[in-house]
Order: sequence, then C-alpha cells, then structure tokens
Amino acid sequence: MFVKPVSLPNARVQAIEDYRFSDHIKTESEAIRRLIAAGRAAADTEKLPSEGT
Repeated sequence: MFVKPVSLPNARVQAIEDYRFSDHIKTESEAIRRLIAAGRAAADTEKLPSEGT
C-alpha cells in the first residue's frame, strides 16, 4: 500500500467528512478509497461521444 498525501480545499474535506459520517464509515481513508472507487466506476461506464460510431 502506498501513502499519497494530497492537498484539498476545505469544502472538499468537509464533503468527505459529511459522506463518511452519513455512511457510518470508520476512517477518513476508507471514505476516500470508496469515493475514488465510485468515481472510477462511474468513469469506466461513461460513454464518450466518439465510442460506438
């Protein structure tokens, strides 16, 4: 496992914390991992306009 320190605006940090507590996630790291996974899954299923033409 790699540790990747990142800088985030205060509003983004608060959004992560809100998500964490609303979904009863134990750690901030786990909340961030879940959000990244959800974002990747959404990006993977999103079709680009040029696809399939």
